[in-house]
Amino acid sequence: MYIRCLNKFSKRDLRVTFQTEANIIIFLTNSFSTFNAMEKSHKFSVVNRLKSFKYAFRGLKFFFIYDHNGRLHFIAATIAIGLSCFLHLSASEWMIILLIIGAVIVTEMINASIEKLADVVSPAYHPKIKIVKDVAAGAVLVAAFLAVIIGGIIFIPKLLSCIS
Repeated sequence: MYIRCLNKFSKRDLRVTFQTEANIIIFLTNSFSTFNAMEKSHKFSVVNRLKSFKYAFRGLKFFFIYDHNGRLHFIAATIAIGLSCFLHLSASEWMIILLIIGAVIVTEMINASIEKLADVVSPAYHPKIKIVKDVAAGAVLVAAFLAVIIGGIIFIPKLLSCIS
């Protein structure tokens, strides 16, 4: 089976040999010296940097539209930001809230990427792939628990003072 790389190696064919479901050996059909020469010939380009932003925004759009957990985290972030506006948080409290929102969303995006990649590498069940997916999901859980704790520390006293 041949796979075309979508990045700067688009003209290179990769031969993929499946040894087991989890072990994939990839052999470049061209030599590594050609690869090194190609790497040195790439110069900085503003157009290429702007394209990379386009790809990054495309990834964000995909995550927030098609990933179920991405939508949930977006809704939770919107609620936290709205509550922060309502409670008139200080600048340092805003920084903490925005940092923890970013941490949760970034860990969820990494988790989603790992899951999608693992599904391509091993479509059938594999115990090692399960461990990788579980560890990535655990990272999201830690970030989410920290977000709830930090949100409670910041929001609960302010909400109690608004009520009384």
